[in-house]
Parts: sequence; C-alpha cells; structure tokens
Amino acid sequence: MPLKATKKVGAVFDIKPVDDTGRVAVRIIDAVDAVVDLKPKPSVRDEFESLFNHEIDLKAELAKFGGQTESPNSSKPRYRVIQKKPVAPDSAIIFEPIVAEIHHSARTSYGEPATEAEIEYTPIAEESAIDHSLVASFYTHNSAEVEPPIKFGGSTSKWIVVAVLIIAGLLWYVGSVKNEIIRDSGSAVENLQDAEADLKAMNFEGASDDFMAAYANFSRAGDNLNVMGATLSSMIAELPGASSIKSAKKLIDVGRLLADAGAAMTTAMDAVARTGVLLNPTSGDAPIGDIMNAFKQALNISKRNVSQAVALIADVDPEDLPADKRGQVIDLKSKLPLFEETINQSADYAKFFEDFIGSGEKSYLILFENASELRPTGGFPGTYAVVSFKNGKLADFFVDDVYNLDGQVKEQIIPPRELQHITPTWGMRDANWSVDFPASARKIREFYKRASGDEVDGVIAINPKLVAEILKIVGPIRMPAYDLTLTADNLLVTIQDEVEYGANRTQPKQIVKDFGPLLLEKIYSANSDNWLAIFNQIIAAMAERKIIMHFSDLELQRFVIAEGFGGQVNQTLGDYLMVTLSNIKGSKTDAVTDTALAVDTQFTGDDAVHTITIARQHTGGKLKYGFYNKQNPAYVRVLVPENAVFQSISGNDQPSYKPLVDYRHSSFKTDPDLVDFEKNVHVDNSRGVTTYREAGKAEFGFWLITDPGISKTVTLKYRVPNVLNQKSYELYVQKQPGLEIKDFDFSMAKPEGLTPTESHPLLERTNSNYSWSDTFSKDLQFKIKFR
Repeated sequence: MPLKATKKVGAVFDIKPVDDTGRVAVRIIDAVDAVVDLKPKPSVRDEFESLFNHEIDLKAELAKFGGQTESPNSSKPRYRVIQKKPVAPDSAIIFEPIVAEIHHSARTSYGEPATEAEIEYTPIAEESAIDHSLVASFYTHNSAEVEPPIKFGGSTSKWIVVAVLIIAGLLWYVGSVKNEIIRDSGSAVENLQDAEADLKAMNFEGASDDFMAAYANFSRAGDNLNVMGATLSSMIAELPGASSIKSAKKLIDVGRLLADAGAAMTTAMDAVARTGVLLNPTSGDAPIGDIMNAFKQALNISKRNVSQAVALIADVDPEDLPADKRGQVIDLKSKLPLFEETINQSADYAKFFEDFIGSGEKSYLILFENASELRPTGGFPGTYAVVSFKNGKLADFFVDDVYNLDGQVKEQIIPPRELQHITPTWGMRDANWSVDFPASARKIREFYKRASGDEVDGVIAINPKLVAEILKIVGPIRMPAYDLTLTADNLLVTIQDEVEYGANRTQPKQIVKDFGPLLLEKIYSANSDNWLAIFNQIIAAMAERKIIMHFSDLELQRFVIAEGFGGQVNQTLGDYLMVTLSNIKGSKTDAVTDTALAVDTQFTGDDAVHTITIARQHTGGKLKYGFYNKQNPAYVRVLVPENAVFQSISGNDQPSYKPLVDYRHSSFKTDPDLVDFEKNVHVDNSRGVTTYREAGKAEFGFWLITDPGISKTVTLKYRVPNVLNQKSYELYVQKQPGLEIKDFDFSMAKPEGLTPTESHPLLERTNSNYSWSDTFSKDLQFKIKFR
C-alpha cells in the first residue's frame, strides 16, 4: 500500500550477478551481496518542466529529425546589446497611435532572424509633422501574408517545438528499443530451446542454467519496455505500425512465465531424482509422501504459468517479428499446448507413483517374462519377484525361480489344451495364457495365492530387456562367485547359459536370485542424473509394453488402462487385428527367429477381406548356445472382430500332439475360467484351425513350426462385414508385448466408387493401391477418409 508521505510503494528485487556474456552467473550467486541504491524515478511532469526551462537551440533541435531553417545564410547570428540613448527634449514625439496599430499587423513569410547591430536613436520628425492618414494606410496596406517569428519566450510556441521534438525523439527511441527487445527476446527463445534439448538429454543442470538465462534475457527485454513506462509504452503500442511493441510485450511475458515454469519443472524433476532412495531399505531419507508433495507443488507452478503463457502467445503475431525470429516463435507457439499436456500428464504420473508405493503396506508380484520364449502377454515367466513397501519405503525385495513356487501347489489343475503335451499340470508359470492381460493377471494372482498363501496388490510383467537398458545407465555388475561380469550386452544370454549349463543343477536360477539385490543396490546408489535416466527408461518401456500392469486398487487400474499400460485387448468400433505367438517347448529360439507381418485389404461392398501373411526365419542351428539351436514351435492366435468369418489358410502345421496324462481317468481338477474359455471353441481338423472367443474378439488359432535355418510362411484369409462406410475406414493393429516385428506392411486396394482423400499414417499411392511400411514397435491405427 502507498506510503502517505512519500507516495512510494514497496518493491522486491531479484538481483543476480552476470558473467561477461550477460548470462546469470549461477555459481557465484551465494557469494555476492546484493546492494540496491534506490533513487526516485523522475515523474513525466518533472521531465517536461526540465525540458521547458532549458535553453533550446532551434537549429540543433530541428536537425535531430531532419528539419532546417529556410535562410540561405547558415551562419550563426551575432547578437549585440541594445543601447538606449536619451531622447532630445526638443524632439519628443508621441508614438501611441503607431503602437496601437502593431497588434493589427498582417502576416508575412519568415526567414532567418536579421542580425542586429547597435541601434542609435535618430528622431524622424516632430509630432506636428506626422500624417496620421499615412499611418492608417500603412497598416491597412494589402501586403503579403507572413508567418510571425517563433518567439522563444512565448508559451504556445515553446509547446509546439517541444511536441515536435518529443515525437521525433520517441520515434527514434521506439525503433531502438524495439530492436533491443526483439534481440533479447530472440536470445531468450533460443535459451528455451536449449533447455528443451537438455531436458530430453536428462541434463537437468544444463536445463536449469538455460532457463535462468532465458529469464535474464526476457527480463532485460522487459526492462527496456519498463524504461518507457507502462503508460507510455502502452500508448506507443496503440500507434499505427507499433504492433511489434505489443507482440514484444506479450512475448516477454510469455518468456518470463515459461522460464519460471521451466525452473519449477527442473525442481520437480529434482524431486523425482530423489525417489531412488526409496529403494534403499536402510535409507533414512524422506518417504514418498514428502518427495511427491515437493514434486506436485513444482508442477502446480509450472501448470499455472504455462496456462497463462498459452493464452498470451495466442495474441502474438509472428509477422510483427523479424523474419529470422518468426520460425522460433511459431515453433514455440505450437509446442506450448504439448508442454501443457506434458505437465498435466506428469501430475497424473506423480499421483500414480505416490498411490503405487502408498502410505501403508503394499506388495506386488513381478514376473520377468522372457521374450526369448514368447507367451501371449510377453514371454515365459521363469523368474518372479515380490516387492513390498511400508509407509512409503521399500520393505522387502524377494527373487525366486517360478518352479520353486509351483512346486508348493498341492492341487493338480488341467492346463490349456495346447500345453498338455509339455506339462501335466497348470501353474503360475503358464498362467499368462490369456491374451488379455487383466484376465491373465487375475489367474496369476490366484495361482500365487494357492502356492504361497499370500495376497498381492497387483501383478507387473516386465520384459528382461528393460534390465539390460538399466545396466547401460548404471554400469556393469560384477558377480565374483560366478566369475562373471554382467553387462547390457551379455546379460540375458549369460544368465540363460548359467541356468541351462551352470554347475548348480539343484537351483539353476540361483544366479538370478543373487543378481537381484545387486541390481537394486546399483539403482538406489545411482546419482540423480542416472536415476532420472532410469525413470525415463521405465516410462518409455511402459509406452512400448515392456511393462504391463494390473492392480486391485481401482484408481491405479483406471490409470494403467487409460494410459495403455494395462495390456488389455483394445476395444474398437472399427476393424481390428492382433497377432500373438506362444513358444511351446521351443526353448529360447524366439531370440533368433525373425518375424514379418503383412496385411493386404480388399473391399467388397462394405466388407473388408483381409489376407494376413506371417513369415518367420529361424537363424539358429549352428550358434554357440544350444538353447538357440532348437526347433521353434509357435501356437499362433489371430484376434479379429467378433463377427469376422474365416475363409482360408495355407502354410500352417498340423502336429499330432497328445496329452501327457489321460485326464478322463485322473484326480486332476478343471479350472472354471479355462473351461468357460474352451467350451465354445470350434475345431476345423481339416485345415488345422481352431476358432475361439476371447475379450470380445474372435480368435483363429493354428501351429507354425520353424526348424533352425529354415523360413516358414503362413497365409490366413478372412472377411469382416460392414466396416467400410462412404466416409471412412479404420483398422487398429495391436502389438503383442515382447514380439519384435521389424518388417510390417499394410496395403489396401481402392474401394470401388471411392477415392481416399487423406490417411493417417500417410499411405503411399501406386496406381489404385495404397501402402505403408515400417517397423512394428507399438500399436498402429490406420484412419482413411474417402470421397
């Protein structure tokens, strides 16, 4: 509130030292004492009064904006003192009639003021000799109109001169300030782009420096506007041709908001960096609640600032800026909504992470699903772990061989038909048989409880390749007891070699149990930069379905389903396709078997007729490790819309596998969920195809057996009714977790009477055929519009 006496307001100053480049010298901030010398800023009135009371050189002032006098004589007038001489007593003349007519003088042109010499008074005539009629006629004579001379002592003419000078000066000043503002703003935008690159590279210290430099540049630009004063700059911004000042003001405000938001995001990520300590059971640092509170507070600052920046930058016209700066501002304008969305997502992730660890007791079952031996939800889970949290801290981390757990089950359950020739009983090791992960996770939890007697709060399936990616960050792990050093490159094959051929045949997976705690120690001992890189790798793995999850907590489950991390079969209104492979007693040969997938679509009326080609090439047979040189028997299940109609198949195998046990005369029990799944199957023995119903889809199941060094191809044809309308066609292709497809091809013939106008992804046209090719690393959705 203004002080009554001085009419001054309180002020807060953010004072930082700068280096030779003008950037904030972050490292010496703490060593510098801030001293502020506050001097009252002169008011506009004071400035004008000072200008009025100052002698003005007319020619010099006019020259500042190109003006000049009309006199050919450019020399400076020499002014002399006027000397008054006494009037002779006998020649006194009465001049009142003449003086009275002075104010009625006519106007004429005015040039350079005449040089005045010393004036000597000489009487012209005596009073009696003056002809008053001549005086009157002189002042009524029709002489040329002249402009009166500028009188520097008169108030009106002084105001005119001052106004001209002010306008001319402002025009020059505005141009100068505008250039400085744009230069500083452009530098600040470059700082923000550098900060973005640093964030992507997980260089948070560099990002922090860039955000501070951006703030400094935006502040310097803002100071240039502040020098003009809020009222004056606003007035200038309204003048024709001064819209660039308006845009600059908004851009500066946007920049300050973003710099603050970026600094807050850096603080937020610093909070994330401290979450690594939660995995250290002996750490006494803050629990998850304190860390996440700091994270959320920083996010709230960023969210508020970015929302304001989005609104402001909408009014910035790039055309007001120099051509070399427009691209940067347009790019910033387009990215701001994405930045806003990222912050919102970060807040959701923060809540998920906080709820995941929890404030009470939580335990989760982790399955390491080895994609070298594919199964419907990712791979064979030969190793599992149980991780427990208590009051926001890691309480326990237990790793074991899945066969040790299954050996504790007393009940003998009949397994799925396709597994009966390799195992007599069903256990947790094979419980991920459903393609829909929520269904598989429920069955996994059921088997885990049967074997251990314990409940878990969720099931998490992890592709072990993620562990190899983490080793790239934290470095190799030395295991002296095995005379091994595990690295990102040799992790999977070295552990598998030890399991298959190592000296410990009683507990072949002891190496995995010993490796787990060492990996955990590496993670929680990682510095903040490495932990953030690990965190980023985990997020990327979730997006690529290297991690899928299922929780009993409804909020956690809602989040993973919404974000696509739940491994659920996607429900779509349009066309749908998912190809899954299950390695049944093929050891680890999926690691050396390449897979390609092609989808060719033809339209008959409103129906789509698909031809699916699955090609596999087994590159094993003569490799160093025996588990890569075995046959690869894969049971393929192709999920399609529920109303799809099977038409034909070629290239598939029809093996005569038989169950290890005659279940009709045994004490084995059935699983009600499995019975429900298998009771409605249709087996076509002549073509080796079994049709199922699962998760709202139809499934075509068949065998594809590939020997080492051999390539095999299966072609499946089916029809999907009523998926094409006059405006669009959509096909959702879902990826199986763990399955790598380096070559994916989609082709579509132009429907009769329709022409594609746009598509996503962009299709390549060849005559009447449209195609797209790429790797298949995540779900694909084809959207095509017609006319």
